[in-house]
Amino acid sequence: ALWVANNRFTYQYYPWMSIDNIERKLTASLSPEQRKSINLMPNLEKEKFFKEQAIKYITKNPLKSIQLALRKIFYSFYWIYNPHQEDSLGKFRSLLFTLSYLPIFILGLIGIFLTRNKFIRIMPLYFLLVNSALLAAIFWAHTRHTLPFQPVFIIFSSLSLSIFFEK
Repeated sequence: ALWVANNRFTYQYYPWMSIDNIERKLTASLSPEQRKSINLMPNLEKEKFFKEQAIKYITKNPLKSIQLALRKIFYSFYWIYNPHQEDSLGKFRSLLFTLSYLPIFILGLIGIFLTRNKFIRIMPLYFLLVNSALLAAIFWAHTRHTLPFQPVFIIFSSLSLSIFFEK
């Protein structure tokens, strides 16, 4: 997973292309000898090989890796469904996601701002968002991978509404 999330194709195509398509491009870029060698490796050895490839890419391309990490964080919180799909169902799904998530996202940001003076009391919620951002930066962040932190935004949205209606 680390290699698929940190390579030249991910940098080039993320978030417009799905992780599966990027993985296929990545696998196709290997020489036939490399693919054969990888297929003969035990699973733990394969994981080690792919991890080393990711670390090699990150250390050779630190600026691109930082840019990619920041882009993955941005798109993990983004209100447009990704990866983008051109078919009518994909466009409908994106519209539905945007219409439902954008108000939650905006109200959630307002809630985060309004509750900043209660940081200690609600620190676990902030940590969940930071954890989600770090996971996105290191690994991957398509819309379907963001489900764990969306309830946190709903909570912050509720807090912003309750503060607004208290006044």
